[in-house]
Amino acid sequence: MTDLIRRVHGQEVPATGVWELRPERASIQFTLRRPLALALRGHVRLGDGVILITADPRESVAAISIDASSLSTTRPRRDARRRAKWIAADRYPTIDLLVDEVEQQTRWEWTALCRLRLRDMMIPIALCFTYDGVDYKDDARFRARTILSGADLGIGGPWYRLFGHSLNVEIRAEVRAQRISDIVTFASDLRYAHPSLG
Repeated sequence: MTDLIRRVHGQEVPATGVWELRPERASIQFTLRRPLALALRGHVRLGDGVILITADPRESVAAISIDASSLSTTRPRRDARRRAKWIAADRYPTIDLLVDEVEQQTRWEWTALCRLRLRDMMIPIALCFTYDGVDYKDDARFRARTILSGADLGIGGPWYRLFGHSLNVEIRAEVRAQRISDIVTFASDLRYAHPSLG
């Protein structure tokens, strides 16, 4: 396990390398808060994802895919309609999250500056997350959260816009990632696959 962690400025962070997210050990929950109505809770399923953790953690990047057809709520009778209306799952089978850079906020908290690809939109978002160490299965543990407005996501309909009411979506996730390659091996494999990178 010691080769899976390191310290940067006294703070424990994952070792450099390529880390693959494990869908079977992921939980992505959301809460839709609407005016004059009860909160609607649900979840989606992680498709796959990979994180490239660099020597400077702030330069780390990630690409994460969510199965759009997996959207389920506590009121399942309307889920098929929600999947069609909110995310057009029949035309866009995945919701993609691309992490472009990372900023450290406190000793324990970080912010990932991301682009969320939902339907035909690319939405900039900030994802707050914590790194919770490596568990007994040698998986790195991360917890993340964010709050997005219905307007940003293109959901809510004209009634909300007409009366100026806000519709917010709170997202919380817990994921685990397994290290599958170190930086040197990854760079070597990349140069082999793309000789022009030299």
